[in-house]
Amino acid sequence: MMNNNLKEELKEVVMSISKSKQELNDDTNLCFDLGFDSVEMVELFTEVEDKYKIEFDFDEVDFEDIAIFKNFVSYVESNMK
Repeated sequence: MMNNNLKEELKEVVMSISKSKQELNDDTNLCFDLGFDSVEMVELFTEVEDKYKIEFDFDEVDFEDIAIFKNFVSYVESNMK
């Protein structure tokens, strides 16, 4: 079960970085649907790492998978202490 507060907070972070006006839902692909490039993805990861005191393990992260919003939320949630 996804934490709705966390989901809403992460949605705000994503939309603060996104230049797209497209709606963000669980199945939104941050790269393909919102047009995130590598710089924006790094900005997103950095902001989320700082805010939630987690670390993205870039050796373990499947970037195609984590680009889907619901998977991104699940990753953050599972790595929060």
